[in-house]
Amino acid sequence: MKIKDCFNKAASKYDTHCQLQLTTGEKLLSLTPPADNIIDLGCGTGITTTKLKYQQLYALDISEKLLAQAKLKLGNKNIIYLEQSFDDFSGLELDLAFANMSLQWSADLKSTLSNIKANLRPRGTLAFSLPLTGTFADLNISTMSFLSFAQVEQLLFEWQIIYAKTETISYLFPSLIEALRSIKYVGANYYKNKTGKRISRDKSPCLLKYNIGYFMVKS
Repeated sequence: MKIKDCFNKAASKYDTHCQLQLTTGEKLLSLTPPADNIIDLGCGTGITTTKLKYQQLYALDISEKLLAQAKLKLGNKNIIYLEQSFDDFSGLELDLAFANMSLQWSADLKSTLSNIKANLRPRGTLAFSLPLTGTFADLNISTMSFLSFAQVEQLLFEWQIIYAKTETISYLFPSLIEALRSIKYVGANYYKNKTGKRISRDKSPCLLKYNIGYFMVKS
């Protein structure tokens, strides 16, 4: 699986290049209520997972190498590690599903949301962040397609929306190639050059813009 391979390759570099994920994770944590039984969907190396407060935690990721890093940080006390996709886990009774910058990798977000809801207790909470349309819009590259804020809201029609906001986060890099490496080193190796020029020859500073959506909903 290409996505899994990309994240496995990025595992050793992830923690030193995940400033965006740390920033969005802090924001999402500030919105997230306390909960006993939690799943972190796309936990990665566990760098944000370490800040969750729980009695029982499920740490889920598709990448075995990222999960191995998470185990080193988190240990095994009241934690169950799941090497699965978003749609493969089942039979849980969760108070909270937490997903920081991960659900954009779902092959079918509508299906994924239904599966998450099936594993939440009544009035359980889903808190998630993800990039939206407008992300990378200023670059001369094509990337994976992102949903709009309105499209995500439409997919949440069966949920009670408690919080839904967007934020633009920007990072300045010395060149386009350095900007693209920052994406690659957190596993998101999905872009193509649209200009026909060799990217490595472009030495001008590059501003990488992310349009981030934050959502907190109840089942």
